[in-house]
Amino acid sequence: MANKKSSIKRIDVIKRNTLRNQQYYSNVKTFIKKYFLSLENYKNTPNKSNLELALKNLSFVESKMDKATKVNILSKNMVARKKSSLSFIKKYFLSLEKYKNIPNTSNLEIALKNLFLIYRKV
Repeated sequence: MANKKSSIKRIDVIKRNTLRNQQYYSNVKTFIKKYFLSLENYKNTPNKSNLELALKNLSFVESKMDKATKVNILSKNMVARKKSSLSFIKKYFLSLEKYKNIPNTSNLEIALKNLFLIYRKV
């Protein structure tokens, strides 16, 4: 137990900052899950509105990651790696929309499973 007034205050500051950091991290994880749910929804019924929803969720994920990086909660390199893998999936879906193809579900399922396993550890 701390004896000095300054160390007691410092403990309170650490608790406050820990809660704030957990909140940022939780928001990132929540939006990643929403993004994967929207991708699953698009996989089941590929139409323009579902694609727009997935892209909107991706932009939310990227903005939350950038905000967490800005306040030094997540490292720049980790965010860069995750945004890169998320943009890979985005490019895949945009190419489907561009050429009006029906998604190749076997490749898509493999990619989604791999990414979900990666982001589950976030």
